[in-house]
Amino acid sequence: MGEKENVTLHMTYPVVSGENVENLSGINNSIQKEFEEVKEYTESVADWITEEETYYFETESYVTYMDENILSIAYVEYGYLDDEYYESYVISVNIDMESGLALTNSQMLEINDEFSIDFRNRCEKQNGEIEALSMYSDQDITEMLTSDASLIIFYTPMGMEVGFNYYFGWVTVTYQDYQEYESLF
Repeated sequence: MGEKENVTLHMTYPVVSGENVENLSGINNSIQKEFEEVKEYTESVADWITEEETYYFETESYVTYMDENILSIAYVEYGYLDDEYYESYVISVNIDMESGLALTNSQMLEINDEFSIDFRNRCEKQNGEIEALSMYSDQDITEMLTSDASLIIFYTPMGMEVGFNYYFGWVTVTYQDYQEYESLF
């Protein structure tokens, strides 16, 4: 990676192809944007680690949903410093297939404290107890669910996965009834 050989990036990502796909280059540019951001981040890590340290960053991508209107991709990202787990998170990208533009995740749903209380309850039912969540107030959860820096949101055949990245990892909940929370943007 650049001049530093002790920093490595490994990333897979999808490429959309086809003869009848409008705005093919716009769609693929939106997908490629996450690669560029990860590459930039990994290069910045090279500036603060020593020559004796090694940093490995891996990103796996999953197309979680695709139809004629929307393409959802979840990027699961892991960083390792000196072969020890250092960080991980999920980045979600939702692309409007007509325009080829990535949607702003924080504008897709109407999220407030009431939503966060419901999120916490659904999380416990779907995932069991996640001890780290007890450290966060409903307002903290609302903040994480409305910040593009932490929000995870992507479509699946089962509905919409909604969640957030936090210090200890990430958490998501499946909303089969997501339409009742959708923003009219």
